[in-house]
Amino acid sequence: MTSPFHKVARKISHKLDEYEAAVVDRYTAVGENLTQTRVRVKSSLNSQEKKLSETFEHCETAIVNSYTAMGEHLTQTQERLKDKFNSQERRISEKAAQLLSKPGVPKILNPLRDKLNGECLAIEAETVESQGRVDSSNESIDLKDPGKESFDDHSTVTSDSECSYTEYHPDDYIINKGRIPREKVVVQEFISRGAFGKVYKGTYNGQLVAVKTMSDVDTFVKEIKMACSMSHPNIVQFIGVAWNYREDFCCVMEYMDGGDLRGLMDKYEEENRRTGFDAAKVTIALHVAHALAYLHSRDVPVIHRDLKSKNILLNEALGAKLTDFGVSRERVDRAMTADV
Repeated sequence: MTSPFHKVARKISHKLDEYEAAVVDRYTAVGENLTQTRVRVKSSLNSQEKKLSETFEHCETAIVNSYTAMGEHLTQTQERLKDKFNSQERRISEKAAQLLSKPGVPKILNPLRDKLNGECLAIEAETVESQGRVDSSNESIDLKDPGKESFDDHSTVTSDSECSYTEYHPDDYIINKGRIPREKVVVQEFISRGAFGKVYKGTYNGQLVAVKTMSDVDTFVKEIKMACSMSHPNIVQFIGVAWNYREDFCCVMEYMDGGDLRGLMDKYEEENRRTGFDAAKVTIALHVAHALAYLHSRDVPVIHRDLKSKNILLNEALGAKLTDFGVSRERVDRAMTADV
């Protein structure tokens, strides 16, 4: 016969089982609710991130287009002002020549009159040439696809419309103007190898620099001549060129301690950084746009033709500068993209 104590114990045990089942059901429901909430929040965040990414892409495109248009407008304005100045100068020269041609003017002034007439003809010829440059600056801009063949493979195309360079020789004025003592350039560690040469870390007069070498000296000279004509905050600064003999040729450039954009992108991918735009990425895009606007708004526009992440160098603060003009070309004809 079951005692009253055992009956009470069974009732208590039964009640505890019921409470335990109720608690388990409640926590299961709470867990499912939290999971659903987490999924909804994640979906909302992904949607917002996608919208932000699209907005930043639109802003980047607008910035590039704006700076390109601004560069073209500045080029046109510069040419118009130059034409106006030449017109005024021509009128003054013509007036002076007329005054010197009047009777009674001493014959001793004849050489001056002839010089003024010659200047009038020279100004007129320069005006015609500048009008051709204005027309060419309105044409489209071309950047070489990194996956395509190099400029050397197309060197025979439209050669008449490209700016020719003289062959390298020891008394080349442009090269000698930028020459620095070779013994002051100390080459240290290897940095990278490109399609046309090698880049080393080094020093010049105690300053940290990048030293570029190339086996094809004639091609190298063309790149150096173009680099030494560049002056812009978002283009890697040319410091000088040094050699003791032809095979010892090297170009000394500003050293960028942040590496290149390709390396930064690889690092971000390894660290599983999230995609999309942030302030640093927009700044890099803006700096590249500044550099391209400068190239395209020069008196003779320059087409880089090798714009890629490895040719965008960074400093420690992620400021960007464009480099490597080995396959770039200057265009002076009317069709900037016709035969590229």
